[in-house]
Amino acid sequence: MKNLLLALPLIAGVSWAGTTLYSGAQTQPAYNRLLAQLNNSKILAVKSVEYEAGFTSSTAITEVRLNNSKTDERVYLQHKISHSPVSMVPENARFGAAKIVTTLMVDKFEDEDTKAFFKSFDTGEPLVVHTDVAIDGTTASEITINAFDHSNDDNDINVKTSGATLNLLTTATGSVSGDGSVRETVFSDGATKAFKMLGNQIKLDFEKIEEAFFNAKFDMTLDEVLVTDKSISEQPIFQLKDAYFGMDQQLTNDKPYLKQSVGIKRLTSDFVPLKSVDLTTELADFSIDEALANADLFRTLKTSEDFATWVQTDEFVSLLRATFIPDTSISINANAKTTQGDADAAIKLWFAGNGTADGYTGMVTTGDLAKAIAGTAKIHADKSALMMTPLGGMLEDSIAQIYLKITDDTVSLDAKLEELILTLNGQMLPLEFMAGDVLQMPLGVLLQ
Repeated sequence: MKNLLLALPLIAGVSWAGTTLYSGAQTQPAYNRLLAQLNNSKILAVKSVEYEAGFTSSTAITEVRLNNSKTDERVYLQHKISHSPVSMVPENARFGAAKIVTTLMVDKFEDEDTKAFFKSFDTGEPLVVHTDVAIDGTTASEITINAFDHSNDDNDINVKTSGATLNLLTTATGSVSGDGSVRETVFSDGATKAFKMLGNQIKLDFEKIEEAFFNAKFDMTLDEVLVTDKSISEQPIFQLKDAYFGMDQQLTNDKPYLKQSVGIKRLTSDFVPLKSVDLTTELADFSIDEALANADLFRTLKTSEDFATWVQTDEFVSLLRATFIPDTSISINANAKTTQGDADAAIKLWFAGNGTADGYTGMVTTGDLAKAIAGTAKIHADKSALMMTPLGGMLEDSIAQIYLKITDDTVSLDAKLEELILTLNGQMLPLEFMAGDVLQMPLGVLLQ
């Protein structure tokens, strides 16, 4: 049931994208197309259970289930649709195609415990979505999840939230942008223990290019997390500030890239030695020209039940080669600060190719491919910080003494990979001799 409820805001609001509702006569066909699109996802099973058409307004009820669910759980959404070309709402006068108010039908639940659970929402209404559909098919949705205050008598756990809002703008072509926030969420155990999250915000901007391809930005931040246990201390026993996750995907650049970053700017705890952390990964300099030219293929794959077989085809191999071209790289940069010291790492791997035009021509074995991969790694850490981890016990090993640079205070590594020769702080390792027969295996084995 929880997974099903999490899907409801998307169904209720954004899913009206691409519909153009000028009048009552056109509203029902648009609603039916919407249900068909949702069913094509293979994730949800939705159907109309009631539709009452009117001249200036209509009402629809949608049944929603999870596909392949082991239970028969389902929920019902009610849509009240005003479809006059001019808004009938005096305080919101505008020319448009439709205004839709969507709510969850709590009275449809048969289980009394479920009904009691929904009474924990402010006004007894968990979800309200207001959607404006413009004449050009653009939709603006305001999704409100009401404040929630619920106690579980079985384990004395109370969950309280200030509620959440999400604003989304969706174009008729499928691009989506918006922002949302949750001011406060608290889990408490009686009057002693509490877990509190403050200031959770998201921003997103997805520009659709082709089927399954977007230029996209997504940012999520969390102002603060507090864990208190008054049986131990009046002060928080754990405090986290300014956590973040970000994604930036630009596919139509001259040099496409996909970046992701996650981190915590400040952490204080008697039980966790970490003070801050930042991790960034990037896939860069690949090509999506071939993928864009085969957009129809991706539409087919969305509904395919035989993906494992398809990835072994010549068509898939051709797509891989056209996507991961020479100089395509993946990099990882990390920084961590602890109470005992700091650590930094910068690792990069790239496809150097074998000197042919496409970088692949003439490859037969896994060894041929391995020789075409190059990389570098630079790692530096305070020794006292590493000693707090399982790696600390390995620093005295003879192998570590040979390949790592270890002083009284620091541990560092400078590595380079080129044509299966791995160099670690000046010491060379011929990987071709160490790998043996593995490198003689046909390339096709990798796809199996």
